[in-house]
Parts: sequence; C-alpha cells; structure tokens
Amino acid sequence: MFLLFLGGFFAAALPAFAALVPCSGIDCNVCHLYEGVRNIMNFLLFVAVLPLLVISLLAAGVLFLISGGSEKWRTMAKDILWYAMIGTIVAFTAWVIVNTLLDTLGFKIP
Repeated sequence: MFLLFLGGFFAAALPAFAALVPCSGIDCNVCHLYEGVRNIMNFLLFVAVLPLLVISLLAAGVLFLISGGSEKWRTMAKDILWYAMIGTIVAFTAWVIVNTLLDTLGFKIP
C-alpha cells in the first residue's frame, strides 16, 4: 500500500517537470542546454532527494521506536539518520555548485 502511494506521489509530480528538455529538434542552442541541466537538477532534488530523505527519516524513527534495548537496531537507526543527512547535504551542495557555474557562464532564466 505504501509503495502504491509513493508511486502516485512521483506520478503526480511528473507533469510539473514534463518539459525537462526545453527544445525539440533543430531549434536547440546552448541556452537550452543550460536550461535542461538546471531542469534536470531541480527535478532530481525536489522530486527524488527530498521524498527519499523523508522516507529515510521515517525509517530511522521507526527503528528508534521499535529498537527497545537492542543496541544493534539503535546503531542502525543512527546510521540511517546520519547517511540520509550527509546524502542530502551532498546533493544540495552539488545543486549550489551547478547553479553557481551556470550563473557564472551567464545563463539567466528568461
């Protein structure tokens, strides 16, 4: 049931990002390449990374709750929490680097 809900979430978010590539055929230029890279990065961050972060935080919380006195489960929950935070920080740092690079190259969204 949860996976069906999760699939519906991703499917509902797709129309907003339906035009990842802003051009088609012969009318493409360098600005469309920059816009496509920015669209793909935004799609990956806000449609893939943030929901995965929430799922990881929920999994870590559930493991903390059901761990009882088990040190192994508490360590696993802490590791999930730690790796989820590190992964999110790395993803958003990459986003900042790509956006800074695109702005430095002179790309501005019209």
